[in-house]
Amino acid sequence: MGYSAVKAQETRTTHEGGKAYHEKPELELYRLMASSLMSGDSFYETLDDRLQRFRNLVAEVLSKPGGLKLVAALTKWGREKLYLRTTPTLLATELLLVGPRDYNYGRNAAEWAWTRGDEHLEALAYLDVIGAKRPKRFLRAVAEALNRLTEYQAVKYQRSSRTYSQRDAVKLSHPVPKDEKQSALFQWLLHGTDRRPVYVKDDDGKYAAVGETDGVNLELLPFIAGKATEATWEQIISDRGASKESWEAAIPVMGYMGYLRNLRNFVEHGVSEEALHLVARILADPSKAKQFPYRYYAALKHLPDSAPSFLRDALAEAMDASADNLPRLSGETLLMVDLSGSMNALLSAKSEVTRVEAVAPLAGALARQGGVTTWCFATTAEQAKIPAKTPVLASMQMISAMQNRLGGSTNTGAALNRALSGRSFDRIIVITDGQSFDDPGAVLVKYLDEHKDCTAYHVDVAGEMYNPMPKHPRIHNAAGFSDHVLDWIDAISDPDPLKKVLEYAYPS
Repeated sequence: MGYSAVKAQETRTTHEGGKAYHEKPELELYRLMASSLMSGDSFYETLDDRLQRFRNLVAEVLSKPGGLKLVAALTKWGREKLYLRTTPTLLATELLLVGPRDYNYGRNAAEWAWTRGDEHLEALAYLDVIGAKRPKRFLRAVAEALNRLTEYQAVKYQRSSRTYSQRDAVKLSHPVPKDEKQSALFQWLLHGTDRRPVYVKDDDGKYAAVGETDGVNLELLPFIAGKATEATWEQIISDRGASKESWEAAIPVMGYMGYLRNLRNFVEHGVSEEALHLVARILADPSKAKQFPYRYYAALKHLPDSAPSFLRDALAEAMDASADNLPRLSGETLLMVDLSGSMNALLSAKSEVTRVEAVAPLAGALARQGGVTTWCFATTAEQAKIPAKTPVLASMQMISAMQNRLGGSTNTGAALNRALSGRSFDRIIVITDGQSFDDPGAVLVKYLDEHKDCTAYHVDVAGEMYNPMPKHPRIHNAAGFSDHVLDWIDAISDPDPLKKVLEYAYPS
């Protein structure tokens, strides 16, 4: 947010008693949504507290003229431009709870947000979390989501990660099937999912489902019956077991992320070199390499020693292509990378990648684009002089070598003092676990007060509750680490994004 936009805002105090700035609820809701690109608890909020703040903001915005339209527009923007799932799902659900003032906004929002096949199930679970009843207009939107459900989605997302299944959704919302084929699909969801289809290889070498499920004519459902489309790769492996033959059968029906996540399985089960070459070509395709760089590194890290070199080369090429596909930051950027001892902890309880291993590919990707000055710090600090166009893996190796000579503690303020001295930047990005022994906030505030066009972004990959950064109109904080950290920076930087959001959802 630009500095001038803050002056007219109401001044409040932070949790620690310092000066804070209160935005109008529409902008605060937008920024809360954008910050949800990061995961976990924030510095001063638990997840429950943030959910309550989210609900309060939505209610406040909806109470204003034009609020329904804006919340619907935020839903579309969040799902399609920020690639979020959960927040748009909740926004659409909240719209469907406010009453029948204009069902079309809630209907539009649900259609924009509930696209993958299980978001309407998450919406049902959300109502349980907040203790809300299911109004008819909400169930009507669930029924419409079921009408949009494909056979593939019905099989892949039979149950959400929470408590509701597609069968539950059908029972609760009573969707009217649009044709005989969809009627068969709903009947299969209601009565057939306890008996999973058995997949066998047909004459063309494809896996197809055979057999009848009680009361359902599977001939009407090409996907479920296997008459027109193969099974999902997950079903092939589940039904046939993890063997060389089943993995080779699964590869043709996998998507890009399926390849990336299963490279180790391919190698360990002896998949043919011909199939591995196909996978390598797809992974290295610049038009497809759009995952965050650390995901390629994670796949590379876990390849067995027996993996052929062309697979490793493909992942390295994909990392560079991914870096070239990332959003480009205008102007001059200072990137501060924490290499202290605590950054060797795992990124999350479910991750096999450390904090440093997640951050270093981002540093290499940004350096490759140019316009970025990278400093690494721990006890001491040192500039990583990485030329533009440097391969990401080479940059990572340079950063890794620095870790051994910078010490194990964290002096973020001293590092910022060195990196900022005598230099002018448009933005400062500090990626750390927040465990600083000195006062980095004071250093940043002093620099920002002297450089009115600079903005700072503090990303705490550990998601700690205590933030070393003071509240300041041009210091933006986020907890956790996400594939979309650059999208977050872009989204949070816009001084007045609401006009753009409305025009995107409802073009004139």
